Amino acid sequence: MGVGEVARARADGRTLGMAPVGPLTTQPHLRALPYNIDSFDYICLAYSAPTVIAVAKDAPFSTLEEMVSHAKANPGEVTFAVQAIGSVPHIAGLALAEAAGIEMTYLPVNGDGPALKALLDGTADVFIPHVSFFSSNAEQLKSLAMLQSERLKEQPDLATAAEQGYNLDFPIWGGIVAPKGLPKEDVTRLEGACEAAVNSAPFQERMEAVKQPSAYMGSAEFTAFVREKYETNRVLLEKAGLLSK
Repeated sequence: MGVGEVARARADGRTLGMAPVGPLTTQPHLRALPYNIDSFDYICLAYSAPTVIAVAKDAPFSTLEEMVSHAKANPGEVTFAVQAIGSVPHIAGLALAEAAGIEMTYLPVNGDGPALKALLDGTADVFIPHVSFFSSNAEQLKSLAMLQSERLKEQPDLATAAEQGYNLDFPIWGGIVAPKGLPKEDVTRLEGACEAAVNSAPFQERMEAVKQPSAYMGSAEFTAFVREKYETNRVLLEKAGLLSK
């Protein structure tokens, strides 16, 4: 695993990794790994894609509250397609069920494509993709809620879970990490380079093309963010009985 290789490397500023949310904040809770949250210096958040509660265009519910009401009246009847156990979409579904006080049946599928197929053929009722995947398939899907606090300026018509009464924030994100023990001057140098790259015209143009906001956090903020998400995800996985023994 690439993240594990970064953890084992020398802290000389020459070996870096682009680490996604899963290897940093969920997988360490699910299995024994050759690293932990303290194995890295966190340089910067480089991207963050909001996730969306998606249903088929012809689904009988058009708002999150309609889906919640249906699920409460029919416990276990709403089927939630899980692209990967312990993934951000899975954890977001667990958080939704807890916040709304509903019971859903979880259907494991192998990725976003099979999740979309399950939604369209009626095998599943709900799944949670990142916003770019939703946008690419918007002619077949509708959004019940975006799982963040504020609407995207790129997609202002997509309502958030927060404005519907559910404080759910589950982006799919990643950032640059280095082996623990990097000299402070190297952290500062790399942090500045990351910020310049995220703010560069080519990067911004690409984010606009996929209708996704750009995102950046410096080292201190990113470190605190990772630790917060690590603990949030641990609690949700523990409640679901999925923590590694």
